[in-house]
Parts: sequence; structure tokens; C-alpha cells
Amino acid sequence: MLINRFQRQTLLVASSGILLYITVILSNIDHHITKKINHLVSKHYNSLTDNGRDYITNFEPKPSNFYGLPKIQKSEDIQQAVREQGSEYIQVLYPKDLKLRPIIAGPACPTHRLSNFDIILKSLCTYIPNFIRDDIDFLSHLPKTTEPNSILLSFDVVSLYTNIPHG
Repeated sequence: MLINRFQRQTLLVASSGILLYITVILSNIDHHITKKINHLVSKHYNSLTDNGRDYITNFEPKPSNFYGLPKIQKSEDIQQAVREQGSEYIQVLYPKDLKLRPIIAGPACPTHRLSNFDIILKSLCTYIPNFIRDDIDFLSHLPKTTEPNSILLSFDVVSLYTNIPHG
């Protein structure tokens, strides 16, 4: 589906309602985050090697990109146009029910390089008293008995990984 630049901006504002807010924040927050990272690195100076400190702090971060991908498969207006027009190409001007999947892409954001240290961080997680490794570990944390009036609640996260097809 092709959407011109004006339509895309209009849809982002209409779909998310927070595009203008995010744009303002993203332009101001990178410097603040960089200062916090530098403070943490200097606070824990002896915990990192010289190369590690340099890798985390010595680069020029770039602002993240915020955009939306249209969910054309969920638009009734588009589905109706496909049924009616019966062609490879359809024309739908401003579908009223078109929603967007918001994407924040930050391959050079201030925190991006920290993700390369996840192996170190994962090994430290076991020292956190309330860390639960997986479902079996969770079951081992449940009490053996409960009060008669107790209720066990379970929550299912919806749309955690929206780009992975769920069958």
C-alpha cells in the first residue's frame, strides 16, 4: 500500500495520538540519557575494561526513528475494496479504520551499545533475589500450600512481539 508523506504523518498522528509528544521528547532526551550512562560508567569505573568503557561512551548517538507500519490486513475498508474491485491494485483514499503498528528504531541510540553487554548482565541476574529464570523456576517459587480464600491469577501478555506471526 502506498501512502504519500502527508497521509503517513496524518495517520501517525491520528493512529497513535502521541507522535508529536514523542518527537519532542526524542529530540531532548538523548543528551540526558548519554549523561546518565557516562555517570554510571564513571561510578563503576573498575567494573569495566578500558575498551568496554570506551565502547559504551565514545560514540556519537543518533536520534531514534519513530514511524508506523499500516495494518492493512485489519482494515475493513481495505478488505471491502479488495472484494469490490477484484484487481491486483486497489484504490482506497484515507481508509477510516486503518491502524498503524508503531515502530521505534534506534540502531545508534545512546543505549544501543549497552545491549552488547547482555551476556555479562544475564550472569548477574542470578544474584537478584526476585529473578525468575523460566516457567519451571517460577513453579518452584510458588508456595506448596495456600490459604483457602486465595486466588491464583494469571495474565497473558497481548501484542508483546507484534512482528512475529502467531498461529
